[in-house]
Amino acid sequence: MKSSLLFLAPILLIAGCTHKKSKPDTKSVVEAAKQEAKSEREGFSGIKSVVGSGGELSGGDAQGRPLWKLSAKTIRASGNTLGPETEAGKTAKNAPQTATLLEARATLYRAGKAETTLSAPQIVVFYLPGGVRLQLSKGVKGSTLGPWTKNRGAVKIAAPRADVDVKKRVISASGGVSMNQGTLQVHGQTLRAETSLQTAEMKGRVRAKDTQKGKIGGEIEAQSALYDWQKNQVSARQVVALQGGTRLSGQVLSADTRATRGTLTGQVRAQSAQGQASAPRVDFDWGKDQITAREASFSGSGGTLRAASLVTDSKLRLANATNLVASQNGATLRAAFADGFDGLNRLRGREVNYNRGDLSFFAPRADARKSGDKWILVAQGGARGQNASGQVRASQVTWDETRNRVLASGNVVLSKDGATLRGQTLDSDAKFQNATLKGQVRGAMKDGSTLEAKELEKRGETFFARSGATAHLKSRGTLGALTLRGAQIEARADGSSAVATGGVTMTSSTGATASAPRATYTRKTNKVVATGGVDFFDPVRGLRSHGDTLVADLKLNSATLTYAQGQGNSRLLEGLKFP
Repeated sequence: MKSSLLFLAPILLIAGCTHKKSKPDTKSVVEAAKQEAKSEREGFSGIKSVVGSGGELSGGDAQGRPLWKLSAKTIRASGNTLGPETEAGKTAKNAPQTATLLEARATLYRAGKAETTLSAPQIVVFYLPGGVRLQLSKGVKGSTLGPWTKNRGAVKIAAPRADVDVKKRVISASGGVSMNQGTLQVHGQTLRAETSLQTAEMKGRVRAKDTQKGKIGGEIEAQSALYDWQKNQVSARQVVALQGGTRLSGQVLSADTRATRGTLTGQVRAQSAQGQASAPRVDFDWGKDQITAREASFSGSGGTLRAASLVTDSKLRLANATNLVASQNGATLRAAFADGFDGLNRLRGREVNYNRGDLSFFAPRADARKSGDKWILVAQGGARGQNASGQVRASQVTWDETRNRVLASGNVVLSKDGATLRGQTLDSDAKFQNATLKGQVRGAMKDGSTLEAKELEKRGETFFARSGATAHLKSRGTLGALTLRGAQIEARADGSSAVATGGVTMTSSTGATASAPRATYTRKTNKVVATGGVDFFDPVRGLRSHGDTLVADLKLNSATLTYAQGQGNSRLLEGLKFP
């Protein structure tokens, strides 16, 4: 490769031999010097240094296309003015040729077309056996001219010093480097890039941020970052990605250059005011306000969540999750899918299973929300709640931990201690010991007896049926079932006793009836006692009577009415046989 640095020697030689005071024409002198240097090249090999005011240096490839060009206000040359290679292509034996350019500008070419410009207060050119190297210092600036930048703008660099290997087409910079494309600013300690700046690697406390206000983009901090400006991609290591108040950290980042969307891998952590999450891999898209993770765990609001997959907003608030397990304050919630949660403060899920102690809830779908440090769970679509001794099923079941209550509505079925109660609504404690059912309630006791009423209250092992209460009692005698009706019926869950009050009507399976203010059934004695004034009617016998007390012995299939008045004028009706 020929160097046009040769023109400097004859310029100074001619200038030193003339005695004219007038300044010769620069262009004519340069051309004359070049011709003389070409014909008598070896005559100037002994000159070790020359200085020229203004000028250019350049070099080209074998096809004659330019590779580089330098221009400067001042050029100082030293060493072998022939350059390391002669026209014959043989390497010179003396020291490498160098040139120092002040207030200089360098243009680098690819395939004969300019692609990058560099400027610096000082550029030193080294003609080495391996090719030309440029050493820029005292404040370097560079800009790409390549059309590949499109509408994203030119890539620019700035550094205290830089080195260019023209043959390898590599730019190295150090001392604190900045690089930018438009409003995207990247800072680091060192830079190694292609001379085209299409790819550039920054190392050492790398910081990148889009400074345009209102621009959707993230910030990154990394140990190293490799930018491919042509592909609009960045790959970073030991990296932190920032967006608003959210921080993502991991081992490797792959993203667009503005870190608007990308992927973090390797022990990824996500943190915001809502909580923190971890996963092997996290994908983010700040433009869509979305973070996606697989095999993720989340902690916040005093609880934890694990999920096969997790999609959340940039604040780690609203999210979708699959196969999740949420734990908080001793409670565990499992769901096949959750389509929304707010930092473990609210969750909507499908195929939900909730557990606290021995209390469990199952539902095709459920909503859960925090109230203080307690949960309120609303299970729907055919829900079930249960503990060790009881179970409730309904269209909707609500667990209100703040009140320690279970609420249910829509075809409610409560099973407890062998009894099954049905109604439209339920309000119960968590143990199903004390509960109230309303809306055409029907209850089946352990012995097969039943209760019916508009409202039924359960207090431990005792039931209170109100508002049109009816009890169908099983007897051990031949009398068969006995029906009690009254304003209220109090019955034991095992069917051992029942007390009816308020306009009581007692009816046997034979059709005999007795009406009284109060009636008591005791299974142990197998008797029903009606008191407070009894009206008795036997349709089979056509018998009507009134007395103070009626005692019906279900085992003996007989009834006794004391102080009877009525047909037969008998004050005491005994041994009344039911057919």
